[in-house]
Amino acid sequence: MKAGVVGAGLMGAEIALVFALAGHDVLLHDRSGDALERAVERLGGILDNGVSRKFYDAGQVKAALERIEPVKALAAMAECAMVTEAVYESLDAKADVLRALDEACASDCILATNTSTLPISTLAAFLTPDRRARFLGTHYFSPVSRMKLVGIIPAFATAPAISDEAIAILEGIGKQPVRIKDVAGFAVNACSTRC
Repeated sequence: MKAGVVGAGLMGAEIALVFALAGHDVLLHDRSGDALERAVERLGGILDNGVSRKFYDAGQVKAALERIEPVKALAAMAECAMVTEAVYESLDAKADVLRALDEACASDCILATNTSTLPISTLAAFLTPDRRARFLGTHYFSPVSRMKLVGIIPAFATAPAISDEAIAILEGIGKQPVRIKDVAGFAVNACSTRC
């Protein structure tokens, strides 16, 4: 499976990394070429540190980095089976990226957003009606390379089969997906107020 990640910041770069470590080819996009370069350099440092701590072996690190391809055009995401939007927490910024991905991605691509504050169903409204069934939230915890938990947040229109497929994909990259209702703050805020 080829995966895509849009946003080469701390979260996006590490989301790309965990897919690559699991053997998937990954396209990593950012509108800034400098951000892409910094992301790849940062990931190299994370992996080198992991080798020194015996989390990874040197061969695994080299192969993972080779699987991550920085891309400057969102059109490249047409090749991907799953694309995760991981830009900063701005409704307008996420809306712009989601609209562009809706146009660029194949009709059978799963679109995911990594957000911790914005309702998934609000973000789904920026997609065409046909795309909404294949859209959901995947809330990773930081640092993504070390934290196993990922919240799976379906929007109102998300098809149950797509949630199941996303869960299987995430389990395949070593994560522990947990289904969460589409409420502000998701699991962390719910636990901090109820646990």
